Amino acid sequence: MSENDVIQPVNRATVRQHNRDEYCHASIADDIAGVVYDTLNPGDRRLFLDGLVDAMTAFSSNDYSTWHTIVDILDLDGGQAMIDDAEHDTRQSALIQDFGGIHKLCKHLGVAGEMSYEWQ
Repeated sequence: MSENDVIQPVNRATVRQHNRDEYCHASIADDIAGVVYDTLNPGDRRLFLDGLVDAMTAFSSNDYSTWHTIVDILDLDGGQAMIDDAEHDTRQSALIQDFGGIHKLCKHLGVAGEMSYEWQ
């Protein structure tokens, strides 16, 4: 997206900078998480891993409350039904599907198999 000429230059630059920023955070966060994990006792390690699972679950959830509010404000005819259809469509997948970085970290720590999360 950051290379698409159809998108305005300022938006392309924003995407490019955001991706760079995320890449930097990811490389630092892995190292910090590993150091912290190594210092934890078994109970705190379990809490840490459960927290990762909770975070992945929360970030992958589709939240439709904002869309319900938007169609209310716009008084969009059929809007609530449209949002309801999307919200209850069992064929749709999680909002965020790529937790490869967290999976890599957990494999590095040797705990990926201990987590109550279905890695895809």
